[in-house]
Amino acid sequence: MLPFVLFILWVITMVFLRKIKMHFFVFLVGSAGLFCFLMYIGLGSAEKYLEYAVTYLISLIGDFSGLYKAYPEYSSITIYYKNQAISFFVDYECSGFIETLVYVCLLLFYPVYNYREKILYTVIGIIYIFIANVARVFIICLIIKLFGSPLFFFSHTLFARVLFFAFMVVIYYIVFTRPHILRQKVGGMSYAAQ
Repeated sequence: MLPFVLFILWVITMVFLRKIKMHFFVFLVGSAGLFCFLMYIGLGSAEKYLEYAVTYLISLIGDFSGLYKAYPEYSSITIYYKNQAISFFVDYECSGFIETLVYVCLLLFYPVYNYREKILYTVIGIIYIFIANVARVFIICLIIKLFGSPLFFFSHTLFARVLFFAFMVVIYYIVFTRPHILRQKVGGMSYAAQ
């Protein structure tokens, strides 16, 4: 009952903010509110599908390369290094669920694009984040395969996170920063091509 009441309050707040033309707060409250509701709805279901999808694609790469063995039905990956077997799970952190939600929620309330552009960039962004996330998990597997379990923490917590962060900076620059600069209007001037 409480989530439903909060959702109704969010909708009323959004209508009020749009009516008084508080665009920044529409973006802020809209993005944050939508993120909270989608997290509440998708944390148990959509997150599991993403975990499975990431592990499934990783298993295809692993079967082709022979570097590791992935088990999509368990969302786990096992890497053999010398006489060791190192296993880890692809959980919500490795699924890219939170990163995808943040991107989608920000984009849906971003005032620079029209609806068609938002749909296009949403689809492209979800695919991009998914591939970047698969690359992150693959890099973790590759480092462990080459150097063993002592580098698990480094590969997972440091190197792969920095790599994924770099991927996110690229898409955020392309989708949010650059278009905002190019389409901004200053008085009667505009930076966009006429």
